[in-house]
Amino acid sequence: WGYPFFLWMALKVAGPLYVFLANLPVLMIVLLLAGFVSYQMARTSESPGFSMLLGVAVAALLLQDNPFLWLVLVNPYRDPLSHALLLTGVAAFISFLTHAPRQPWRLALAAWLLGCAYCVREPAILAAGPFALSGLVLVRRERGDLWRLPALFAVFLILGCLPVLVQAFLVGHHVSISPYSSKHEALAPGMFFETFIGTFRHALDRVIGSLGGAVAGAFLIGTGVAVFRKNRILIFLLLPLALVYFVFYSFYYTYVGRYFLIATVFMIPIAVFGAFQALRAITRAIRRADWEPALLFVFTLALVLWTSVTLLRYRPFEAPFQVPQARQFRADIEAHAPPGSFLLCAHPLSDFVRTLTHVESWPIERCLADEELNGDKIEELLKRLRARHSVVLLANQANPGEPDAGIFFLR
Repeated sequence: WGYPFFLWMALKVAGPLYVFLANLPVLMIVLLLAGFVSYQMARTSESPGFSMLLGVAVAALLLQDNPFLWLVLVNPYRDPLSHALLLTGVAAFISFLTHAPRQPWRLALAAWLLGCAYCVREPAILAAGPFALSGLVLVRRERGDLWRLPALFAVFLILGCLPVLVQAFLVGHHVSISPYSSKHEALAPGMFFETFIGTFRHALDRVIGSLGGAVAGAFLIGTGVAVFRKNRILIFLLLPLALVYFVFYSFYYTYVGRYFLIATVFMIPIAVFGAFQALRAITRAIRRADWEPALLFVFTLALVLWTSVTLLRYRPFEAPFQVPQARQFRADIEAHAPPGSFLLCAHPLSDFVRTLTHVESWPIERCLADEELNGDKIEELLKRLRARHSVVLLANQANPGEPDAGIFFLR
């Protein structure tokens, strides 16, 4: 329910055409949060200047990784909002781990935000494992309370998840961690063990192919240096988060870029951390340690300029359907559908009509079942039509040669 509620509020405030920019501010927040989390991670073992440049470089490299994916996610997908909530929770959790004395409200906020991210997209709950791992390592190292803090985290996590749990109970009369799993009567619908190796290799090739093999080496360097410098945030939080999501989505039957984005968000800070450490090693090898700040700045600036040029040169593969085209679409529909009319057309065209115009619309497929008329839906449709002045049937032939659903409906 989380993303539909967000989109409903946005459309109420900004109008239906906002749907074309629905995720743009959210994606900007995701980039800022990825940089901030990287800064927090680096500050546990590095200087403020080093950490700040690291955060900027991480945000730039995330955009450079797959510009087309970021362009696609401007559309109303729920992934960016879930990632923004999750990264905010990670930032709050790192703040709890790194501030002394410990402030329980930071832990409670992190747990609640994780629950909210789950309400938008269920796989976000997988972050609870790395959260628990890093928290227990810290508490055990400091010989803290092994019961009070975990209990506080669990309570606020449940509070964050409560809307979806209540929704599952009201709709399905039972409480389920994943309502989607209950609907499909499977523990993990969409996951296939037999395709794991293929999807895992495809995802690995995609990450290395888009950013270059040097990124894989930098990732390993970053992990090794973090162990040596005892950067526990990287070792016990960011690294497990990256691995958990990368492995989880590798069980899907095929590689989907927007699913793996959250794994990339946690992998790139480690790779950039490794690249910075390699640059530091170079300055020390040539006995010019005082060059380190300038070298890191030049590296970060070059990365930002490279990303900027890539984005400026980028062009979409297909003709755009944006605000100008949407206004023309709305004018065309309302010119042929008089006030109070009811428009029938194929899905997803009906969604466009219902969202962008003031005309009520239904997908024809709702009236059909296995190429036969669905009697129950026809009766429901007739009840809606009795109060209407006219019915408009909008033809839609998505693929040449395929029969139009509207023609079948008329027959």
